[in-house]
Amino acid sequence: LDSGLLATLPDYHRKSCALDALSQGIESYWCRKATEESRVHAYLAILGVLDNLKAYLQHDSHAADELLHASYQSGKAIQMTRTTAAHALSYALTKKYGIAHGHACMMTLPCLWELMLEREVIPETLKTLSSLMRLGDPRLAPMLIQGLFLSLSLPSVPRPDQQEISDLAASVNIQRLNNHPMSLTQEELMSVYRKAFTPPAEPRRRLCLDLWNYYGEGKQ
Repeated sequence: LDSGLLATLPDYHRKSCALDALSQGIESYWCRKATEESRVHAYLAILGVLDNLKAYLQHDSHAADELLHASYQSGKAIQMTRTTAAHALSYALTKKYGIAHGHACMMTLPCLWELMLEREVIPETLKTLSSLMRLGDPRLAPMLIQGLFLSLSLPSVPRPDQQEISDLAASVNIQRLNNHPMSLTQEELMSVYRKAFTPPAEPRRRLCLDLWNYYGEGKQ
């Protein structure tokens, strides 16, 4: 693993690739096919990205080493478990709008996470994952991830109309959804896409950004 190669990436892809590693770690941790072994790799991937992303984007060489190791761990994890809904929903976004893969995955991941938290019973896996991320309240986890995403100031994507939302939802690979921790209806897929394209209103946006900024500053 030669982190010097990361210095050759354009800034957009430095960000997007890190988001893909984080998405793979999260999805591998919460998926139905997760095992004790895969969750160790997923855990190392998640914390590796969260704890080093800010320094990595400032071209810190040690953080680059840690990010590359986290990416490797996410690959190990996802090789064992495969992906879930965030990846399943991402492919149509890349195909239609030309955005990078990690960018596409992270557009919907916080929305999917919040959707699962809205169910009557919060899955124990989400509670455990939040705790491993050093967050007491499970509801803070998707807010943290959304704050991270917002802080990167990635290129905006044109908001689709209702027919385009319907087409995006219809294009989702159902087999990849089978590994998601909870079943999703077609209407829920459409609602996730709609929310992914809708910028959060204030003070939600500020709360998410503050949560990420505090989390990052606390690790320096």
